[in-house]
Amino acid sequence: MGSRNELLLPLFASLMTYGIIKIFGFVFGRWPKYYWIIMAIVVASFTNININNYVRFQTDWYYQKSIIENMKNNDKLEKAKYVTFCE
Repeated sequence: MGSRNELLLPLFASLMTYGIIKIFGFVFGRWPKYYWIIMAIVVASFTNININNYVRFQTDWYYQKSIIENMKNNDKLEKAKYVTFCE
């Protein structure tokens, strides 16, 4: 799983893609016939990426909370010198 710092990557990529499409329109002097469909696909794909990232990090947060709760309630872990996690 990536880091939480990567959450801004889809925002940057969507702004870059939007800018490239705008420049494409200005260079050729007119917008492509299916400009709005292209923009809708771009927006939908980056929205999907953001929702997937949110769900992954939310699931990871619940996973971490459950580990903390299980460690609090386990006497063997309190007495242990080292604890190793394998996912």
